[in-house]
Amino acid sequence: MQAIYNILRAIRIHQWTKNFIVFIPLLASHKLTDPARLSESILAFVSFCFTASAAYIINDLHDLAADRQHPQKSKRPIASGKLSKTFAFGLLVLLLAGVLVINLLWTNINFCFWLLCYFLLSNAYSFFFKKRLLADVFVLAALYTLRIFAGGAAEGVAISQWLMMFSLFFFLSVAFTKRFTELYTQRSTDQKSLPGRGYLPPDFEILRVVGPANGYLAILVLALYVNSPDVQLLYKTPNLLWLLCPLLGYWITRIWFIANRGHLHHDPVAFALTDFKSYLTALCCAIVVIAASFKLWPL
Repeated sequence: MQAIYNILRAIRIHQWTKNFIVFIPLLASHKLTDPARLSESILAFVSFCFTASAAYIINDLHDLAADRQHPQKSKRPIASGKLSKTFAFGLLVLLLAGVLVINLLWTNINFCFWLLCYFLLSNAYSFFFKKRLLADVFVLAALYTLRIFAGGAAEGVAISQWLMMFSLFFFLSVAFTKRFTELYTQRSTDQKSLPGRGYLPPDFEILRVVGPANGYLAILVLALYVNSPDVQLLYKTPNLLWLLCPLLGYWITRIWFIANRGHLHHDPVAFALTDFKSYLTALCCAIVVIAASFKLWPL
C-alpha cells in the first residue's frame, strides 16, 4: 500500500483536478449535455492527466538537488528516495505510452497539437523558464490557459477572447500566489534566494502587489463580459451573472490574506482542494450560472 501511495504522490494525482479546465469551453458554450462532445472532453481530460503526470516526473528528476533543499519538496517520493530514479523513469514511459495509445485511437489532430504544445512548454518550464524571473509565472499561466484551448479543440468549441483574457489574468494571479508562498517560506530560513528560482527576498513586496492585481483584472474582464452583448446570446437572465464578481473577488482576496499570513500551502490548488470555503464559493458560482440560464422575471 505504501508503494501505491508513493506512486500516486509521484504522479501528483491531486493535481489532476487542474485538468478539469478542459471542460470549461464545453460549460461556457452550454454544450455539456452533448454526449459526443462530452466523451471527447473526457478523453482530453485523461490525456492531460497522463501528460501532466509525465511532465511532473521529468521535473522531479531534473530538480532533485533543489527539491532536497526545500522544506516541503524534499518529502516528495523521488527527492526523498522512496521511489528510485529507475522506477520513476519506467513510470514516465508507461504514462507517455498511455497518452500515445489514446491519441492514436482518437486521432483528433487539433487536440494533439495543443497537447504537444503543453508537454513541450511544460518541459521548457522545468529546464529553463522555472529559473527566470517573471517568465516562470507567465509560462505557468500559459500552461493553465493551454488546457482551455485544448479543451476547445477536443470539443470543437471556439474559444472567445473574453475567456482567453479572463484565464490569463486569473491564472497569473494563481501563479504569483505560488511564488509568493514559496518566498514567504524561504524568509524563515537563512537562504538568500529560492533554490532553483529567480526570486530574492526584496521581491516579496512586489509579489504581494502584482498577484492580487492580476486577480482583480480577471474580475474586471468578467464584469466587462457580463456587460457585453455576447452574454445575451447564452443567458436568459444575464444580470444575475454580476453576482460572480463579488464571489470571485471574495475568493481571490481571501486566498491572498491567507498567503500573507503564511498559512497557505505552497500550491494554491492543493489548498483549495482541502478548503471548505473554496468549495462553497464554487457551488455559489455554479448556482448563479445555472440560474442565469433561465428566464427569471423581472431580472
